[in-house]
Amino acid sequence: MHRAHTTARTAAWLLASALAIDCGEPTKPDASLTVTVVSEPTPRSTASANGSPFWTGGFSVDVLVKNQSEVAAQIDMCGGPELEVESQPDVWTSVGVPMCALTEGTTGMIDVPPRGERQWTQSVYPPSSAVPLSPRRVRLLFRYWTVGTSGEADELRSAPFELD
Repeated sequence: MHRAHTTARTAAWLLASALAIDCGEPTKPDASLTVTVVSEPTPRSTASANGSPFWTGGFSVDVLVKNQSEVAAQIDMCGGPELEVESQPDVWTSVGVPMCALTEGTTGMIDVPPRGERQWTQSVYPPSSAVPLSPRRVRLLFRYWTVGTSGEADELRSAPFELD
């Protein structure tokens, strides 16, 4: 009798647990974005030291963002892109976030529809003209949100590219 009572109690607990899990709040899927730099970087200005030129005033590149998911996303253009430089092989260091990188006709966010894409020319400026940007490998870090969710932003990084 004791064994039957324990088995019944275990079965009831398992059923209650399954129902509690099933009655929980449904989770929303996260957006899944990729970013590709689709043009060669164009320097905004250059300087020379000891006969070697380097980029000082930032650069522009064309970027293409694709959304492979079934949910919409928004990229925060006033919080990025953040510029990361390779300080040692495979070691990335942030050199700053622009104040606000608004593109024409936007309000600080770029909408990327489900299964859609957006392309634009992105200007990137160093935090100060004293930071030489070249020659080195860099990448862009964007932050984005899945529409209809809250919390911390997801991060989206480009593949590294050269500034020579």
